[in-house]
Order: sequence, then C-alpha cells, then structure tokens
Amino acid sequence: MITRLVLENFKRYRGRHEIAFREGLNLIQGHNDAGKSSIFHAISYALFNQTPSLGSATYPLVSVGESRMRVTLEFLSPNTGALFRLIRYRSASKSSSSSGFRLQRYDPSAGWLTILSSETGSKERDLRLKLTEILGIDKRLFFNVIYSEQKEFVRLIRGGTDVRRTLDAVLGLSAISAAKKCINEILRDLRNKLQRLVDLKSRVNELKEFEDKFLKEVKKISDDIVNLEREYKKLMGKLNSLEKDKKFVDSLKALLNRVRDLSINLERLDAKLSHANEEFNYLIKPWGSLSALQSTIMKIKEELKEQENEHLNINNEISNLEEKRATILRKVGYIEDTLSIRVKVSKRAKCPTCGQPIDPNTIRREIERLEFERSKLRKELSDLENQRKLFEKKLKELEKVREEKLSILHKYMQNMESIQRQLRLINRIKDEKTRLMDELSKALSKMKDDLRRYANMYLPQASLKLEDIHDVDNIEPLISEIYERIWRDYSSVKAALESTTAKIRSLLSQRNSLINNINDIRERLKRYEKELQGLERIEQAIEDLKTVEECFTKLESELRGKILRIIASKTYFWYKQLVSDPVYVSVEIDPDTYELKAQPLGFPEPQPVKGFSGGGHETIFALAFRLALAEMTGFGGFLMFDEPTDATDSANRDAIIEALYKASRKFRQILLITHHGIGREVSAHVVHVSFDKGKNSSRIEIIGP
Repeated sequence: MITRLVLENFKRYRGRHEIAFREGLNLIQGHNDAGKSSIFHAISYALFNQTPSLGSATYPLVSVGESRMRVTLEFLSPNTGALFRLIRYRSASKSSSSSGFRLQRYDPSAGWLTILSSETGSKERDLRLKLTEILGIDKRLFFNVIYSEQKEFVRLIRGGTDVRRTLDAVLGLSAISAAKKCINEILRDLRNKLQRLVDLKSRVNELKEFEDKFLKEVKKISDDIVNLEREYKKLMGKLNSLEKDKKFVDSLKALLNRVRDLSINLERLDAKLSHANEEFNYLIKPWGSLSALQSTIMKIKEELKEQENEHLNINNEISNLEEKRATILRKVGYIEDTLSIRVKVSKRAKCPTCGQPIDPNTIRREIERLEFERSKLRKELSDLENQRKLFEKKLKELEKVREEKLSILHKYMQNMESIQRQLRLINRIKDEKTRLMDELSKALSKMKDDLRRYANMYLPQASLKLEDIHDVDNIEPLISEIYERIWRDYSSVKAALESTTAKIRSLLSQRNSLINNINDIRERLKRYEKELQGLERIEQAIEDLKTVEECFTKLESELRGKILRIIASKTYFWYKQLVSDPVYVSVEIDPDTYELKAQPLGFPEPQPVKGFSGGGHETIFALAFRLALAEMTGFGGFLMFDEPTDATDSANRDAIIEALYKASRKFRQILLITHHGIGREVSAHVVHVSFDKGKNSSRIEIIGP
C-alpha cells in the first residue's frame, strides 16, 4: 500500500508537493491538464525508472526551467507490512550519470535505514530485484495489471498477438511454451545425433586400421631408440671422464699460476725485507742499540718524577702561605672594624651603648694600640706575599724544565715506537716468507705428482723428462700439450653425443607424434563406441520426448482454457458489480486471440466487447477484466486506474465508484483518477489537483475525510 508521495519539480509540480494516501479508495480529482496523471507517472517513475508515455527517457520529467527534480515514494510491503521509502532524483541533463536512487526501510528504534543506493554502487537491476522481493510484482505485472493508463485502458480486452504474449507471461502460461520450445530443440538435436551415429560405424573401421599401422611403426622406432640410448650412455661416460680430466688440467693450470704468483711474492718479500732492515738500522743508529734508547728514556722519566716531587713540595708551601695570609686578613678585618667603632666613640662624651662617661685618654691609647697591631699585621702580609712570589717564580722555572724534558721524552718515545714497529714489520715479513716458501714447496710437489699421472695417460714419452724439470716455465708446455689432447678427444665425443641426441630426439618426436595419433584414435574410438552404445537410448528418448511434448500441448490447452474461463467468470462478476443495470448474461475469452466477448440479452452467442457502444460498456468490461487479472495474480497491495469512468454514463459511473469502493477492501488500496466531484458520496479519501497559473504549477489539496 502506498502511504505517501512527495513531488519536487516533477513535470508541472514546481517546488515541493506532498500527497498522503490512505487505505481503501483514494480519489484523485481535478480538471483536464491539472496534473492528475502526473501523480501516477511519478509512482511508475519511482518504482521502475520509466513512465508509460516517455518510457526510459526521464530527463523531460524535470519541470521546465528547473535544474533538478526528486520523487519520494513511501509504501508498505504486502508481505511483511514493513514501511519502505524509495527516493529517485535526477538533473535536467540527458546524461544517465545525473540520476540516482536510494531505497530505505523504517526501523522504529533506529529510523530510516538505507538498503540500496546508487551512491554506494548499487545498480538498477539490484533495485528491481529488491522491489520484486518486497512488493511481489515485477514491471510487466505493474504496467499491464496494476496500473491502467487512460489511453491504453481497453487494450487488453481487444486481444491480439501482443496481448496474448503479455497475458501468458503475467499468468505463467509462457513457461509451458518455453518448455515445449526446449523439447523441440532437444528433439532436433537428438535426431541430428541419431543420423550422425549411423555415419560413425564406417568411421570406426577406418580408425582401427590406422591404429594397427601406427602401432607397428611405434615398435620399430622404439627398438631404434633403445640402441641409440645404449650408445648415448657409453658416450656420456666418456664425456664425463674427459670433463673431469679437463677440469683437473684446468686445476693444474691454476696451480701453475699459483706457483708463479708465490715465486713473485717471495721476490717481493725479499726486497721488502731488505728495505725494512735498512730502515731499522737507520732508526737505531743514533743509539747503537734498542736497550741504550730504553735506558735513556728511563733516566728522563726518573728526572721528571723528581721534578714532580719538588713541584708538589712548592705547591704545599704556597698552600701554607695562603692559609697564613687568610688568618692575618681576618685579624686585620677585625682590628679595622674595632678601630672604626672606637673612632666614632672618641668623638662623644658618653658611650652610646651603656651611657657611661668616656675617658678620651683611654680611648686614644686603645686606638694607638689597635693601629700598631694593624701595621704589624700588614707588614706580615707583605712578607708572606714576597715569599709566595719567590715560590711561584721557582714553579715557573721547574715547569719550563719539565716541558723541555717532556718534549725530549716524547721524541724519544716516538723513536722507540718507530723502531719497535719496524721490528714487528720485519718479523711479519719473515713469517710471511716462511709461509710462502712452505706453500710453494707443497704446490710444486703436488703439481709434479699430478702432471706425472696425466703425462703417463696422454704423453707417455714425456714421463721420463719430469724428473729433470725444476723450472716452472718448462712445465707449462707439457700441461698445454696434455690439455690439447684432452680437448680434441672431448670435442670428438661431444660431437658424437650431440649427433646421437639429435637422432634420439627426432625418433622420440616421431614416436610421440605416432602415440598421440594412436591415443587420439583410441579416444575417438572410445567416444564413438560409447555414442554407438547410446543409439537405442537416443531412439527411446526421442519417443519419450514426443510423448512429453504431446502432454505439454494438452496441458497448455487445458490450463489455458481453465484459466481463461476463471478470468472470464471473475470478469463477469466484476462487471455486474460495476454497472447499475447488467445487460449481458455471460463473458468468455477467445483462447486463440484472447479477445474478450460478452453475450447481450436476447443474443444467441457472445459478441466482441470492442464493438459495444453506449454507456461506456467497453471501458466497464476493461475495468472488470483488470480487476479479475489482479485477483488472479493474488496481489493485494494497491491498484491504479486512470479515469476509467471517462466514457461511461452517469448511472454506470456511480455504480463503478461504489463497486471500486467495495473492491478497495479486497485489494486494500485503489488509487482512482476521476473528473472533479465524482465519488465523494462514498466517503473516499479525496485528493484535489488544480493548476495555479500565477505560480505556473500544479498544486495538491486534500479534501477527503
């Protein structure tokens, strides 16, 4: 059931307009071109993104001169009773990216919750599937049963190929036709297979002959491959052996190079040792020996130690003088403070503290005594200062001598370190020379032993000469000659091995090709034989499918007849509800054309409804047919009729309104567009639509109870 519709800049509805619908009959009234049909167009646009008149071109729905429009539709699910809100919007641009939608469900505890939204990537197909799940209807059912457009209102009862196809889909009969079509396709495929199986028999015999021929060729090639593989293993053994010999001779060359490097390094070490000895003699020459230099250094260190002791004693004396000077300075300070007080008192007659008379002579004698003691202490301070200066002068002289000795000691220590460093260098050179000589001896011995073994194998005439070879340069030609012999043998064996490998590879390729052909033949034979085994099953299947096809044809005919009779019966029932005075006694539907026929009073047989005139009976039958279809589909959410009373007379018009008012209880909600003033007597919910020329916009007014 639709509960609320909000239009914003939709067609002639400029600005925002809200319509609240109720359960039961809702009448949408107003003059022509007021904007009544636009309300139904808005509902179809919101649900399926299209309108009957414009199809999927929705950009013209934006009010002229406005940049955007939006339609909000709130409805209850007939299955669950849940409240949903569907919002569609778009700009005036023709681009498809300028439109969008948002589907929401109302939760009493959380408010509106978004289910699908184009802003989060949801597609139109997702929305269609979700709406089918919520409402139980699809686009075909909506535009052919639930929503009856004014100009297309009588289309379904006039029959025809398109009407038959549409109603078959709505009523589910197209599923049987689809099943029959599938059966016909299967029968055609089975007959083709049956003919093909007959042709397979001769093909199977040919394939078996090819299989025998290929098997003989494979056996011959396999024997040749076995012989070549034996030859390959022998050659591979020789090649591995020569590879080892070649690597060993390479190691002899490396060893020879190592011997040469060792000899060169020994010569360099000899030169380096000679230079190191010369440098050592130059460094030690001023002292004669290392022990003499060490003795001189020890003597200078002892002299520095004696000077440090003397320096410490003088510092102690200076510290004592400083302590005495501090003591005398404290005494001088006390005497000067006392003198200052006595001088001030001597100028007064009485003591400012005790008030006793002051004896000037006594004060004067005390002042003289204090001045004498101060003079004596100052002389002592002068004597102490002189002693301190003498000690500091002596300290400077000692420091100068100490710096000279430290400089000499630093120089001698550097000489000592240079001599010791040179001695360590000489020892390292000697150790390195000893190590290299030992390594050279071992390398020469190993090289001669290895060379003797390979010379016996490849150069027997050279084995006797090895005992007399002591020069490395004489060994190198022998190694080169042995290496050349090994390389010639290696190249010859490798060429033979490559030739054998190529032959084996060629034969393997031929054999694999033959085996693949054999496997392919066997696979095809297996498949063909299996197909041949199914020959009888295919023949039986064809007969069975023919029977099924006949059953489907009979079922389709019986089911169509039964459904059409039920719809005709329901149509006649609603017809009697919709008219004030029934003038037809029965209704039937042509099973071939789906044309609706009715039998008038006094006529021997039914007549096509499209030929009726007077009182708007064709329109009444069309409305009755829509109600019958809606009842057959079982949808009880809402129905939308656009001016079905337009062509009826006043008596039938009142009967139609009364019947729809009663029918709204069965279908829960009917939205009916009528002329102004019609139907108010049934206390329906009335929505009045008018056009405001001043605002150039349609407007909504709720008049119903």
